[in-house]
Amino acid sequence: RDNTAPAGRKNLALANFYLALAATNDGRYQQALPLWEKTYAEYQQLAARDKRGSVTENERNVGLVEKHIASVYFALADYQRSLDYDRKAIAIDQKRLSEEPQNPTAHMDLSFDLVELGWCLHELGQGDESDDAFNRAIQLRRQVASEDPNDFHARSELESALRIAGAAKFQAGDATKAILLIREAAETGTALHKKDSRNLDETVNNALDYYELGQVLRKRASQQRRDPDDWRAALDAFQKSQALVSVVPANAIDDASDREKLAKLNERIAECEQHAG
Repeated sequence: RDNTAPAGRKNLALANFYLALAATNDGRYQQALPLWEKTYAEYQQLAARDKRGSVTENERNVGLVEKHIASVYFALADYQRSLDYDRKAIAIDQKRLSEEPQNPTAHMDLSFDLVELGWCLHELGQGDESDDAFNRAIQLRRQVASEDPNDFHARSELESALRIAGAAKFQAGDATKAILLIREAAETGTALHKKDSRNLDETVNNALDYYELGQVLRKRASQQRRDPDDWRAALDAFQKSQALVSVVPANAIDDASDREKLAKLNERIAECEQHAG
């Protein structure tokens, strides 16, 4: 079969895409990277054959692969390269959004770019630019969620963006802002969990909200040392996280770092009980 023809090249690009995705999901980042680069080159060649004008399906795929490459470089702590690919994806998704301003998918795709960009900028110590990226991502997701209150996915992704932005603010030393963001995430997640308690992805999402909230309160309590209120609030957050995660099979938590965090709940609860009296 002629893999230089558009149909053959699409099949080849798709095959490499899934190979790269499998390696990425397994945490085999060094193996994933050349597979993503092959996929990237194939979609770029397909996009080069398209007529210029509006963003084509092939160009959207280029942007999607750029997101994945950015995430791999981020996992490898190569934040500058991750940033470069994030910005390439943003250029494509911003163009898409300008062409289809009412398209919720275009809003959400751009928001994913901006969350990744926000983390990279945070890791590079560019706090103001990081805040701007997170704020834009949250605004995009708020818009989609507000336009369709029944869009469970949009509200869940808004929850995630709030939690991630809050975690970044916590790491940057702004516990007050972090608590506001993560509490909103937790409230959003609690409402979603009540709506669909069998949705394991959302159950884990909400457990992570309460874990991160507990972490911020625990850190603030350990710094103040005198007031037990934060220890009690942290204990409550960790207990809520544990109650949620207790019904989730271990193999349902895909992300290794999330599993590692939630595995610490018993230790965190014991510490808070000791200090909360």
